[in-house]
Amino acid sequence: MLAELHKLNYDTAAADSPPSMAALRIMAPLSHILFGTDYPLVKPAEGVRHLGEDPLSDADRAAIDRTNALALLPRLKG
Repeated sequence: MLAELHKLNYDTAAADSPPSMAALRIMAPLSHILFGTDYPLVKPAEGVRHLGEDPLSDADRAAIDRTNALALLPRLKG
């Protein structure tokens, strides 16, 4: 079961605090984590702010914010 869960993609909507992101990064490879919000319940700016509090490298932040999504939806690259 755990091997199958590692194959899924996860968004940051419910995991944007530093402790939640730490747990998510144990559960999933960085390439399977994408920026997400619970809009309209939670404003996107809050998710951006919370992720900004996480100790992520610039490369990791770029992957979560955009690169990972483009890998799933390559037609959005244009």
